[in-house]
Amino acid sequence: MNRNDNRYRNGLLIMSRKKFLLILLSVSVAVTAVGIGFSIYNYYIFYKPFINSTTMGLLSAFVMSTAMIIIGLSKTE
Repeated sequence: MNRNDNRYRNGLLIMSRKKFLLILLSVSVAVTAVGIGFSIYNYYIFYKPFINSTTMGLLSAFVMSTAMIIIGLSKTE
């Protein structure tokens, strides 16, 4: 990497807004997948109901964050 590139400012690598939002989306998907995995584990091992308040909160937070990321991506160049 060339330090004289425009992507560097004050010695730090500046990433584009689109790349940041895509990384944020992938982190959100990973966290949701882990949470759903724990819910499935509790359903099969401990016979707890799958759709409970924790699962609903996890899914609603995922939908809201995905909506915000999609809106942010639609506004980028």
